[in-house]
Amino acid sequence: MIKIMIADDHEIVLIGLKKLFEDKEDIKIIGTAADGRQLLEQLNQNAHETDVVITDIGMPDIDGLDLIPKIKKNWPQLKILVLSAYTESEWIERVFKLGADGFIHKNSSHEEIPQAIRTVLQNKKFLSRKIENDLYLETIEKKTQKHSLSRLSEQEYRVLKLIVQGKSNKEIAAHLSLQASTVSTYKNRIFEKFHVQNLSELIAVTLKNKIIH
Repeated sequence: MIKIMIADDHEIVLIGLKKLFEDKEDIKIIGTAADGRQLLEQLNQNAHETDVVITDIGMPDIDGLDLIPKIKKNWPQLKILVLSAYTESEWIERVFKLGADGFIHKNSSHEEIPQAIRTVLQNKKFLSRKIENDLYLETIEKKTQKHSLSRLSEQEYRVLKLIVQGKSNKEIAAHLSLQASTVSTYKNRIFEKFHVQNLSELIAVTLKNKIIH
């Protein structure tokens, strides 16, 4: 029996997945969570009984991008599938870089999700057909654009998220347990990587390219 846990902040998604696995004799949901923090709490108790974690990217508190490395650090044996509506190559590259084993689009057929679970348990990577098609249609220019999300380090990405939320250097420093001067250094690096001169340009580029969702 394959045992899975699911993290998604949309109740309708959780309900749909529960219904999907009702008639799967070899797959059982042993826990669900509305955000990454809840999932980590459950894994602290039941990771030894879990085979696969399915997680969304955009969630409150601890999102999928922060959740993946935490799981891989504490429970490296667990397989992680990302279930998301995002199809941009930047997101795909980032989640695999963080340690995800597969990426499923939320509009995938119902049969693709059990297939993905069985695939990653064979130590293979999985990518939804829809995402494969979308990535194929992307141009080389899109993949190499200078505003690529994959160029940011994890800490730079966290700083960028807080910048877009309107946080000051002092607030960002407190949130990430950093010195204000360190935040300034990260901000300057982000400016350089995005080829912008000021905060207004950075936010405009970030929103235009859907780098922060």
